[in-house]
Amino acid sequence: PTTPLSAADAQPMPDQHSSFEPTPSEDFPSVHSSSLHSSSEQSLSDQTPSNQPPQTQTPVTIKAVKEVKVEPVAPQSDDALRIYHIIVASVGSEAAAEAMAAKLQAEGHTDAKAIIGDGKSRVSIRSFAVRSEAMNYLETLRQQPAHESAWLLKR
Repeated sequence: PTTPLSAADAQPMPDQHSSFEPTPSEDFPSVHSSSLHSSSEQSLSDQTPSNQPPQTQTPVTIKAVKEVKVEPVAPQSDDALRIYHIIVASVGSEAAAEAMAAKLQAEGHTDAKAIIGDGKSRVSIRSFAVRSEAMNYLETLRQQPAHESAWLLKR
């Protein structure tokens, strides 16, 4: 069985728009804005409760911060991402590879370059980042009699 409440027993409920104002108590003394702006001469003993022994102050060491200049990392060039090379010639010297690459560039193959390494001098007519694109180009290039022996180098 429930007992009906009378109007005198009912407590008003705060509505959603009212603000909560806590009342000062011994545990939570109220702080006035004037106490927030106290002088720097206020001692630590003024801030410690009287029932506790005063604490000793510990010196604080302030260290200088070293400023470090950070250089941004340069993004990789497109060339660094192109690891599939269509090789059209392997020659005996670096000079011969450079000369053949220059000749191909003059003929309109602007991406032609000498690839030197592992004791070999090769001439790439074009380089790709994606293997499937390199294979499609290689198939088309091999249809030309001058480049029917071209091959793919992954490096």
